[in-house]
Amino acid sequence: MIRKAILYLLASGPLLLLGMISINSRLNRGQWDFVEYSPEATVRITAYVKPIIASRGHFQSGEHRDCAQRCPGVDAWLSASRSGELKDIHPPTAAYADSSHLYDQILREKTVVVGHALKLAKRLEAAGHHYAAASSFADVLELSDAAKFSEFGAFVDASTVQLAALERIASIADLLTDQERLGLVARIDSLASPDRSLAHTVDKLSTVYRLDQARMNKSTTTFEAARDGRRLASSTDPMKDKIEFWQTLIGSDASALTLYAQSQLAYIQNVKFGTALAQTKAALVSLTVSSN
Repeated sequence: MIRKAILYLLASGPLLLLGMISINSRLNRGQWDFVEYSPEATVRITAYVKPIIASRGHFQSGEHRDCAQRCPGVDAWLSASRSGELKDIHPPTAAYADSSHLYDQILREKTVVVGHALKLAKRLEAAGHHYAAASSFADVLELSDAAKFSEFGAFVDASTVQLAALERIASIADLLTDQERLGLVARIDSLASPDRSLAHTVDKLSTVYRLDQARMNKSTTTFEAARDGRRLASSTDPMKDKIEFWQTLIGSDASALTLYAQSQLAYIQNVKFGTALAQTKAALVSLTVSSN
């Protein structure tokens, strides 16, 4: 009888194990729970499919090596971006250290396109085609802006590339005509949007972090108080105040360490980008005014 009992337990072991896992997963919802993207986010992800297919096919064919000007692979992304199709993709959970395969793939494809635009711009500059180079550096600005405000990591990466492009535009501004400089100013201004900023990214991530806490049955009292009782900015920089407040809220959560560090890097890059943007525009405008 003992032998039969042992054999029975051995035979039913896998089923018992699966049962225990199922029960445990229902009773202990940890931070690694799978959280689905919302229908809106899914639509935003799908919008990147068309330009990705277009650019991937072009770059894999090797045709881009013969492009003396902007290539179709870059044009596909610029067209989709300018039409408003390529929106930010905010993560469904703050525990996105591993992110999602689809989102990561979009960022990788974007990096490839930006890289090709940057190489072309440098090649044109070296050949003495100053306006074509400046225009291609402006392409880099636009391409990098796609999905830039999705989360802190995307913001830091995009800002880093944009800073380099702005510096190159400023360095060759005196070699351009007044009309060319004003055209570049218009393209730079087109990046500004009242609905897209680092502050909006902080607000989005604060919301998903609060929802994460609620899913894990953790207290959200601090977040509710922060939402209902907006503080007045204690510094001359409201964005810095918002970042510091965000870091205070998540500072005691070890699982949010990545977010904590990335938010500080994002703030630093945001300041650098704002300064570079203003300086580049000032250089373009001042040269145009002085020539008249």
